[in-house]
Amino acid sequence: MTKWISNDRNVSADIPELKRASLVVNLDMEDLPTACSLGLTWNVEADKYVWKVLAKIQRLLEEKPMTRRGVLSVVSSLFDPLGFIAAFIIKAKLFLQDLCRKKLGWDNVIVEQGRVQWLRWLEDLPKLQVIQIERCFKPKDFAETKNVQLHIFSDGPRVWSSGVPALR
Repeated sequence: MTKWISNDRNVSADIPELKRASLVVNLDMEDLPTACSLGLTWNVEADKYVWKVLAKIQRLLEEKPMTRRGVLSVVSSLFDPLGFIAAFIIKAKLFLQDLCRKKLGWDNVIVEQGRVQWLRWLEDLPKLQVIQIERCFKPKDFAETKNVQLHIFSDGPRVWSSGVPALR
């Protein structure tokens, strides 16, 4: 396995450079970088999940039309598999549901009250940058750990031999 990254510099130093993620080949940097892990943005130095949306907002406001299709595109672009920002996303999904109930066409421009509601949601989008979720659920002052498990998620190919799965 390759492209390893750790929030512990000592662990990263023990990983050969060729097997490290390209972001952490140079460990002399002041702060460890931000990386994407399973579609989530991970601030490696702080060991927290974060949402970087300012550049996305600017692009969306410039590129996406204020239509049902544009709303769906924006809402779908916020990846949240663990549901950390579900309370925020649900407002936009309910808005989209309302547009469907009103039978607004995919490319019809949203008008009046719907336009105001959508713009308010977009104005709140930068607030996601304030949210930071600790990656580790174990509190810092937690008792000694007696059992540790490592779970690995991979999309790499597997080779089967003797009935035992092995990674290539």
